Amino acid sequence: MENNKKTLILSIVGILVLVIAVVGVSFAMYSFTGTGTKTNVIQTGTVSMSFDPDNNFAVSNQYPMSDAKGIASEANKAEFGVTASWGTATMAVKYDLGITNITPGSTLTAEYIKVALLDGEENVIIGTENEGELTGGVKLSTLAATAGPNGLISTYGLTGGTITTSGATDSYTILAYVSDDYNLPTSDTSEESTQSLTSTSETFSFKVGISAAQA
Repeated sequence: MENNKKTLILSIVGILVLVIAVVGVSFAMYSFTGTGTKTNVIQTGTVSMSFDPDNNFAVSNQYPMSDAKGIASEANKAEFGVTASWGTATMAVKYDLGITNITPGSTLTAEYIKVALLDGEENVIIGTENEGELTGGVKLSTLAATAGPNGLISTYGLTGGTITTSGATDSYTILAYVSDDYNLPTSDTSEESTQSLTSTSETFSFKVGISAAQA
């Protein structure tokens, strides 16, 4: 019998709303192998993206801010991990992380949202740095044509990895904030005896997604 091997690519999504609101979900991964007259074996495993429960939040009414303020604010950050688990079989799981489901406002678009990504040892993966220290995020729009390193995500790729030990976790911290070159639209609401301007309300949302497959 010819060898058969099937792998189901997974899509596992966390949510970031305006800055960050996060949830984690997981899906099963199945691989089917058959050799000669041996009994076919189906191996199952899961790949999950989980977030620190202390960072399950949404930020609204945020003003544009400098890079220094953007990376210093704990309200702009969320820690999360990518974990792959399976049985006793020898295998590896590769994954890519990327930005998905972008929903811009009328004027608050990807050109005005900055993001940064750090690994579990606070090494800068996405962002600007000076001597290894994060100094600012990059415009989300600049990642539009960036693919994941494992080829599982074709746009807005952030990073990727390969997990070879069941139950192992790759840890990350993501940041997002409104760039200080964004000008919130205003309208003149002056009356005969008063002079005033009223700002509009703008929101921007996106998701952090993970696609995984058996390596």
